[in-house]
Amino acid sequence: NVFTDQLPTLALVGLGASEAWIGLQRAFEPVSQLIQLPTLRAVGRVRKRPILIGGQVLAVLGGLPLAAYGTLQGWGGDVALAVALTSLWVTAVGIVISQTVWFPLLRSYVEPGRIGEFFGVLRTGWHLTLIAYFLGAQQWLSAHPGSFGPLFAVATAAGVLRIALIARLPDSSAIQPDERMRLRDVAALLRDRVPLRRYLAGMMLGGAPRRAALPFAVVMMRRSMGLSDA
Repeated sequence: NVFTDQLPTLALVGLGASEAWIGLQRAFEPVSQLIQLPTLRAVGRVRKRPILIGGQVLAVLGGLPLAAYGTLQGWGGDVALAVALTSLWVTAVGIVISQTVWFPLLRSYVEPGRIGEFFGVLRTGWHLTLIAYFLGAQQWLSAHPGSFGPLFAVATAAGVLRIALIARLPDSSAIQPDERMRLRDVAALLRDRVPLRRYLAGMMLGGAPRRAALPFAVVMMRRSMGLSDA
């Protein structure tokens, strides 16, 4: 979240990025979702945990340049912007690869009757952690305006810790060849299940406007209304 949502928008504003570049950055993760298709094919041959760890390692390595945000500010110009955008794109790709197998792996640990409760607790803890992080980030930026490097460094450290934690997770066996999900099977699900189509349509109608509008609202508050990063 730190590498894909509001913080990169503010960081790019600090590097002098145009609205077009900021909009492009916010498209990195949604566009990279296409990488999930070949990743899903790999799930038929490779266990989920190595894919999860590989994606996480790629995301951590991709985000390292942003931990040196102060250096990028010193460079300035197109070079700094190119490095920051490349870093954010590589990080988004790693995150998307991890997401492909993260929830299926977690689901395999839970009895069917407790899936809702399990993921409710998991997501609640995740959101509380984000709230704590962003409250801390607000205080940091109030005291150190424009100093995004330590905030990205904390996120990078959290990514390294996550690798250490997920490396110990038990893993289910690889899917057998005749159990692989094929594209025509997915198309059949969409064709035959009206509630699934409605759910996906609702998610797209809710998610797309939020993703499209929110970064420019942040830019407007920062550049036009004169609000601080904090």
